[in-house]
Amino acid sequence: MRYAFTADEAALIKAARKFTKKEILPEAAAWERKGKLPKSALRAASKAALGLVLLPEKHGGPGLRYLVAARIEEEIAAGSLSLALPLFAHNYVGWSIAEHGTPAQRKAYLPTMLKGERLGIFCLTEPQSGSDAAAITTIAERKGKGWRISGEKSWITMAGQADFYIVYAQTRQGSGAKGIALFLVDGKTKGIEVGPAYDMSGGAGPRGGGGGAHMEATE
Repeated sequence: MRYAFTADEAALIKAARKFTKKEILPEAAAWERKGKLPKSALRAASKAALGLVLLPEKHGGPGLRYLVAARIEEEIAAGSLSLALPLFAHNYVGWSIAEHGTPAQRKAYLPTMLKGERLGIFCLTEPQSGSDAAAITTIAERKGKGWRISGEKSWITMAGQADFYIVYAQTRQGSGAKGIALFLVDGKTKGIEVGPAYDMSGGAGPRGGGGGAHMEATE
């Protein structure tokens, strides 16, 4: 099946292919060997307008169609899955803040995310719940004016390296998906413990420092 792209969309896809050839391919093998993706790679992608591609124009992004975003991601993944994975997660986090965050949160996070100065990653999967996201057992309980989050997450891209996380947690035990809320948690929050990385056959770059590993998140 052939898809039709506008001239601007085709230009962005071509730019992603050029970026992959020039900036990713020369470094991709080293990222895999070292098991660590440098944040400079994410900043470079953001500088090339390949970061928050789904971010609506009213929030400073290009507001691309999902199909175009997928093609850009495809071009990057052709060079390195290690970069494509965190870029996808970062993109999703930016979109989530834009769509569901408060005005203060959008102002605090989106400008620096767009520039690649701040990396956001989401924490959803748990050892006992993968595709069944409603079965998560991480708990968020009111504590004073804030929340205390207790649980274990797994398969966290760039764990230990992200600047902040969107953590999915259950606020009402036994309520399934209806009780799940998303929390913005600073990466340096006391109580976050990153475990050893998983042994993967590919996409090893973003697991350096615990990426793609278990996370004990207690705030």
